[in-house]
Amino acid sequence: MQHKPESTATDTGPWRDGSYVVATGSSRMPHRCIVCGAEVEAVRQTAVPLPQTVRATGPVGGLARGAVFLAAGERFTVVHGRCERHRVPWANYAGLIAGIAAVVVMLWFVGRLLARNGRFGVVEGTLCAAFVILIGAAIGFTFFTLRVAKTDGWHAWIGGFGRGFLATLPEWTGRSDQDITTEHSRLT
Repeated sequence: MQHKPESTATDTGPWRDGSYVVATGSSRMPHRCIVCGAEVEAVRQTAVPLPQTVRATGPVGGLARGAVFLAAGERFTVVHGRCERHRVPWANYAGLIAGIAAVVVMLWFVGRLLARNGRFGVVEGTLCAAFVILIGAAIGFTFFTLRVAKTDGWHAWIGGFGRGFLATLPEWTGRSDQDITTEHSRLT
């Protein structure tokens, strides 16, 4: 059984813990740009998927669990703003384009193999290399988008905030990583 930590002056957060923002379901994020920390007029809400604890078995189980996680998994609502300079979330768009391009390259590769009776040549090798690079880019861009890295049931560690925003928050002095699980029922 987990217990809520002792009350502090800023009991609902948010706080800074390294490169993460620690928040509760009732945290009020400052009206600042999530990249540079500049004051902003308007904020918006983003529903970020919470990490899952159930392990998938096999590739098909992993794909099925991943689809359910993205489509219907529990979410943590993050209220955030962006200044005029950072108003377009380029990392989101670049990751999406890299993911779509990876699928197109993979289909092109499979089509070439079928058309050439499984013969592997320079073009197929180039397509394999392009696929690996595009998948790496799509995964790499996720480090610049909002994501919940872990939870303890009361708090969520949210990544994707810039150094400027993080510098505006007080330091987290809560529980250690030993107490962290991926239970999150009390967050929403």
